Parts: sequence; C-alpha cells; structure tokens
Amino acid sequence: MRYRYGGNIRYTLQRWTGIVTFLFILVHLWHVHWVIPGGAEFDAHAAAETTRAALAAGWAGPAYLIGVLCAVFHLANGIWTFLIVWGVTIGPRSQVISGYVCAVIGVFVGLLGLGALFTLKTMEAPPPTPHAVTATHPPGGGGGAELDL
Repeated sequence: MRYRYGGNIRYTLQRWTGIVTFLFILVHLWHVHWVIPGGAEFDAHAAAETTRAALAAGWAGPAYLIGVLCAVFHLANGIWTFLIVWGVTIGPRSQVISGYVCAVIGVFVGLLGLGALFTLKTMEAPPPTPHAVTATHPPGGGGGAELDL
C-alpha cells in the first residue's frame, strides 16, 4: 500500500490472482469433477447439465465468478509481463500498445467466461436422454443379438 504506482499494483494483483486462481482450480476439480473424494459425479454426456447443477449451490456462483475473473486477469497481465520480460516489447511505446492489446484480450476472454457462467446458471434443464441406443435384429434377420451404439 506504500507504493501506489500502477506497476506495483499489477505486480501485487498478479500474485494474489495467481493464488486465488490456483485455489479456484482445486475447488473446481473437487466440486465438478470428483477428483477429490466427496465432489460431484461429472457426467461427460451431460456436461452442461452437471455444471448447471453444480452452480446451483449458493456459494458456487460467486466463487466461480471470482475464480473466472481472477484467472482472466492473471492470464492477460501474465501475457503482457511475458512480452516485456522476454524482450518482445522493448520500448515504452511497444509496451503501452501491447498493454492495450492484452487488456482487450482480457476483456474479451472475461466476457466469454462471464457469458458462459450466466448461460449455465440460467439455462433450462434439458430433458433426459438415454446414453446408449439398443437395436435388435428382427426375427430371422441374424439371431436377435443386441448392439449398444
């Protein structure tokens, strides 16, 4: 808080958003993909429905909102910092231009993430569909064996 320059603030936010993003990924893996025991059972055939159900928990919506925004800032600021540190943008003018480009990329990816969260949170539950279709051969047409397609 003693150094209120933009570079110092971005440096601090980069570290904090990295920690929050890491914790968010762990919670996401536990909550949706049951990697850690006790999480939801993820069904790949109904991924949108499973995610919608997971977001129905009272804490999940705000947690996912914060996690997505932290991940987006961390990505956009990390790309901008990478370009400077690796000597791609050497001069001040190129750093300002790349900063604007990374900010636009961050806003775009952030809007995509927020749009996906909003859609998953508000969509109607689709009717259940069977995962396997069973077909049988007609009598006299090859023995009547069943096939799972």
